Amino acid sequence: MTLATAANPGLTLLPELGFGLTLLLVLGVVVASLAFLPRARRVVGPTTLRLLGLAALGVLLLNPSRFIPAPDASSRPGLVMLVDRSLSMSLADETHSGESCSRFEAVRRGWLGSNQLTRFEERANLRLLTFAERLESTSIERLATLRPEGEATRLVAALDALIGVASTQPEGRTISDLLVLSDGIDTDDGRLADLGARAAAAGLRIHAVAAGSDLQPADLIVTASPDSPFVYDGQDTTLRVRLRQTGLSHQPVRLTIRQDGPDGPVLHQDVVLLDPERSVTERSYPLSPHVDDSEGAVSVVSYHVAATPLEGEADLSNNERWVFLQVASDRIRIALFEAEPYWDTRFFVRAMRDDPQVELTTIMGLGRERVGRQLRARMQVTRYVPDATAAREETDLDAPLDEEDLYEFDVIVLGRGIDTFFPGEEADRLVRFVTERGGSLLFLRGPAIDPENKDPGAADAARRLETISPVTWGQRTLRGSKLYRTDAGQREPALNFDRVGSSDTVLSELPDMLAATEVEKEKALSVVWLRQAEGRAEGTAAMSHMSVGRGRTLALLSDGMWRWAFLPPSQSEYSSIYAMFWSRAMRWLALGGDFLPGQSVSLGVDRVTVSPGDNVNVSVRTRFIDRDDFNPRLELVAPDGTRQDIDLAPTSPGGAQFAAACRPDAEGVYDVILHTPGITPEQLSTRFAVYDTRVELLDTASRPNELRRLAEATGGKLLPVDGADELVDVLQAEVDARRTRGHLEPAWDRLWIFTLIAGLLAADWMWRRRIGLA
Repeated sequence: MTLATAANPGLTLLPELGFGLTLLLVLGVVVASLAFLPRARRVVGPTTLRLLGLAALGVLLLNPSRFIPAPDASSRPGLVMLVDRSLSMSLADETHSGESCSRFEAVRRGWLGSNQLTRFEERANLRLLTFAERLESTSIERLATLRPEGEATRLVAALDALIGVASTQPEGRTISDLLVLSDGIDTDDGRLADLGARAAAAGLRIHAVAAGSDLQPADLIVTASPDSPFVYDGQDTTLRVRLRQTGLSHQPVRLTIRQDGPDGPVLHQDVVLLDPERSVTERSYPLSPHVDDSEGAVSVVSYHVAATPLEGEADLSNNERWVFLQVASDRIRIALFEAEPYWDTRFFVRAMRDDPQVELTTIMGLGRERVGRQLRARMQVTRYVPDATAAREETDLDAPLDEEDLYEFDVIVLGRGIDTFFPGEEADRLVRFVTERGGSLLFLRGPAIDPENKDPGAADAARRLETISPVTWGQRTLRGSKLYRTDAGQREPALNFDRVGSSDTVLSELPDMLAATEVEKEKALSVVWLRQAEGRAEGTAAMSHMSVGRGRTLALLSDGMWRWAFLPPSQSEYSSIYAMFWSRAMRWLALGGDFLPGQSVSLGVDRVTVSPGDNVNVSVRTRFIDRDDFNPRLELVAPDGTRQDIDLAPTSPGGAQFAAACRPDAEGVYDVILHTPGITPEQLSTRFAVYDTRVELLDTASRPNELRRLAEATGGKLLPVDGADELVDVLQAEVDARRTRGHLEPAWDRLWIFTLIAGLLAADWMWRRRIGLA
């Protein structure tokens, strides 16, 4: 028998007995008692007490229970409406009430009108959010004027954040339902399918409205970028072209690469068959830029990549791209310091001396000599200047030990015994060369100072140099072995020997290293190019680099690489590997700082491809220039030839660095020109291109199937654009269900009930004993 309802909590008997059966049992007890009374009037009292006690026990056996409503029985569900305001929602491929309209307008009319929102608020605690690039809160008033203009759709990120909130909310649950009003596109290529299980575990039910057509317009988008934006005159680099297609698979595309624009000379022509299995097809093309500049200035070389239009393309403006390379024609100035010459030093000098683009200065320590009362290092300084046929030697030069002299070099190479040249705190000149000047430094033979050298000046210098080393050196010398490329090394052009053979095969056939320097620790910011093949999962680092301050350092940690230049006749095909590697490595190092070779002023932009309205930051840096003599003027030339001066503002004490910003609106190629009167050269320039890439419109097909799978995985529904009534019914059903939601709790486990029953039975026993029946 139930004495309570969900709306009016009371008592319930378990198991439940019908009201008639309960009444019959009570009448039976009364009749039996009355029939017994004439025969035993003297025991009426104790019998009544016993019957009452037994009746109470009988009621307990029926487990009388009380209905306890659930904590949310009187609350309303929490509904979050997530509105997509990205640019793809502006496409006019929807209808509402028979009228053609955009996706966003269809959603607004069907779901975001005042009548619909009022009905939702009557049944749920409503919260409104919008998303595009980021998740934002909004209001009913703002929804009326909201426009779909977001440049990206990060749907998965928005849902992930809301699921995270739902998974940490209290048992009462402030969010129970989530309505996604979107076309289902995620421009970050996130996977909606990965969110269903997490949402269900968090108790979040997701409903979705898929706005828009699931038909994809055919289109081809061309993008291109070089492996390196800075190269030397004649240095090879690779141009990587990516063709992204929708609805055009299996189609052949004619690709043309020209220098200096759409009317310039053709460098490459290719017919590319669009990959049917992928949306992106990639091709690589070699570039060897040349400039004709006797003054050694840095030039900008432009390339134009274009794909012929295909039938049915929705947008032809994205079939072309500009690519810009900064090309330096000046020599790379390298200084080599060596106090303990060895084979590695000798062969390195030979390779650099034979490079026509390298001006090498060697500073060799020849012991010490006494000058008065002091011992000073004896040095031999030689400069190798490239000439028409061979390097010309210049001797009787002063050693470049002062900071200003060091800053004239692009790369400094350290052999062994460097404390001979830079003892103690003088080693800080090398540190500042990297961190402040933006130069590059090579540890050619492992630690530049012998770890066992206990001289105070040597130990102090070693500690200072270790701050810019990619590794922490150990004390021991290990046995050498063959080298292999790491994942990072496989991406480095310096270790690409494919012109000779497979790079990994070449490394496996070249001679082993003779020894290796023990590495105690690889620093967190270091990148290892080569390791020793030691028969274990990961060998000891053999070559590693690290960016430090404004420059970079590279360390060779193994002895014996010189053997690559001293090969037997059977390996003559590999005779160029040693010089090839170091030539590329020196160019990589020289291009790593703020200044290209020969520059006292550098000009750069933070991006070479931007969207209309984006900020382009321009940086100007100087070295060895008196601020009073430096009066720069920055000019921006628009695609239509319009010229505009841009304000340059100093960003560092002393005026060594300047910054400016511009925000171009028109598409096309812009020239940034820095005028530096009285400085050589008097003009520097760079370029950038403005494209309306509109990533939002690259793939605009609605994803109803993905949204349906997500909704069904959480117990929700995929609703039509005009299906607001269905969600109202779902919310009303939830409200009704909450009213009947709860649990039964025993109502007899109280002290007074136990005391009453015990009292009845005790009184019965005492009464019977008094009248002689006990």
